[in-house]
Amino acid sequence: MSRRSERQTAKAMNIFVHFVNTSNGIAFGDDHIPARSTNTWSGNYSYTRTVTVPTGLALGNYKIVLGFFDPVTGQRLQTKLGAGVSQDGELRYQIGTLSVQNGVQPITVLASGPTAVTARRGTSFNLTYNFSGGPSAKAMNVFVHFVNSSNAIVFGNDHVSPIATNAWSGGNYSYTRAIAIPAGVAAGAYRIKLGFFDPATGQRITLLPGPGVSADGEIRYQVGTVNVQP
Repeated sequence: MSRRSERQTAKAMNIFVHFVNTSNGIAFGDDHIPARSTNTWSGNYSYTRTVTVPTGLALGNYKIVLGFFDPVTGQRLQTKLGAGVSQDGELRYQIGTLSVQNGVQPITVLASGPTAVTARRGTSFNLTYNFSGGPSAKAMNVFVHFVNSSNAIVFGNDHVSPIATNAWSGGNYSYTRAIAIPAGVAAGAYRIKLGFFDPATGQRITLLPGPGVSADGEIRYQVGTVNVQP
């Protein structure tokens, strides 16, 4: 978003926007003509633009600097500094910063569907795993533990998600798997806990617990329960 607190200019000016790296080089820009001509502005004036970050841009922090220029001569216009704005000596005004990251976003664990299951031992039931967010930095496997009242893992459902976790697009993501209950499992209540782990190292990664989900201190997240009957 670009914001100005200026009176109108003497003539219509274009705006240059530079995203400047730590070496003061212009990495990319967003030069444009504002939605309303600058020589018609009155008081505060704001508008919003979508800025596309180039895919090949180096990771790191960039200063966002802008200014006015005459579209005929290219000459820049000196303007006043507002609160929190600084000038860099080139008639450019820093209005903010941009942090370019590798696209990794937190993944939230959501409650399973259903959250409470009743099934007989030696049979199977369907369980839907629900998540949101992503992608992860690399493809992770999913571990699922069915834990008894002593916090011991009685059986599991470790697997690879149908779409690799590093290819998730940031929205909600769900899939269903059939869970087989071993015939020799004792009847009773079991908590369903899951998490992500690196298949190469076995290291777990921290996730965010969504509504109705709790973390247990072992980088596992309880998403539901199953009541196993004889």
